Amino acid sequence: MEKDATLVVWDFDWTIANCNSDEYVPAYFLGVDAVKKRFDELYSAGVDWHCCVEEQMKDAANGYAEKDYRDAVRTAAACMPYLEDVRRVVEGISSISSKEKEKHGDDGLKLVEQVIVSDGNEIFIRSFLEGNGMLPLFSAGIVSNSASFISAPAETESPPSIKVVPCFGTATSTFPQSHQCPTCPSNLCKSHVLRHLLSTTYAGCTRPRIIYVGDGSNDACPALHVLQQGDILFARTGYAPDADPQQRKGKQSDDSYCEKSQSTNFVHTQPPRFRIIPKLDAAKAEGTTIKPDVYCWNSGKELHELVNKHVLHKYM
Repeated sequence: MEKDATLVVWDFDWTIANCNSDEYVPAYFLGVDAVKKRFDELYSAGVDWHCCVEEQMKDAANGYAEKDYRDAVRTAAACMPYLEDVRRVVEGISSISSKEKEKHGDDGLKLVEQVIVSDGNEIFIRSFLEGNGMLPLFSAGIVSNSASFISAPAETESPPSIKVVPCFGTATSTFPQSHQCPTCPSNLCKSHVLRHLLSTTYAGCTRPRIIYVGDGSNDACPALHVLQQGDILFARTGYAPDADPQQRKGKQSDDSYCEKSQSTNFVHTQPPRFRIIPKLDAAKAEGTTIKPDVYCWNSGKELHELVNKHVLHKYM
């Protein structure tokens, strides 16, 4: 393998998709207000987040035959909004990967790879990617909480449902052992996932440069503990508008959907949706050194320009 291999790591919610998939898909069936109210009730009662998703999707299944329900869920997930310039970035990196493969033959297979590491679930993520023709762009696959459709017992009138299995910590998880990270949720530590990818996919090879794109506090963990000098973090900043499935579907331009990162005349009464930079700032205040180069973006255009300047230019 060439020593200048690059691994591009993408978060999914509010990065590839311009919404929270766990909220968007249930709201497609039940409406935004009902979903928010139900999430608040369940979560405040101590129900695990992904169990909250399962409960919402049971409600969404009412009135559906099993096959129709599966098709409807995949359709809802495929409708999730995304910024057209973010897709251009993913496609641009994928085209570089194809060119490197042509140039280097089999040795080029891992020169530039893309992977999604997400705290969502595989049904929603995979359905979105397949529905929008994006699945082949992620050559290193998807690492997320696994999920499956569950058939209702024949003797009952219960609707079909979805079962989400945590990425870590159960016998059927991708990683059966707990990750032991003190700051990440028990079901997923992205630092652990990245270390696993580096030790398996790139075993015996020079460590690739990592390009990481994300927005959440759990994206700060690998930024602090895995990314090194020479790596790049594209951290999303600012505030996210609500993603109402009745109004926001499919490809979106910055002008039609995304709040500009330059905007400063907003008064917010709650913490920003995108938590990665506040998390990194808190770490720096405690004396932690941020090793990768960090570039902030909010709009798809901003990300596209940054990736062209700092990543794609070397292949042109």
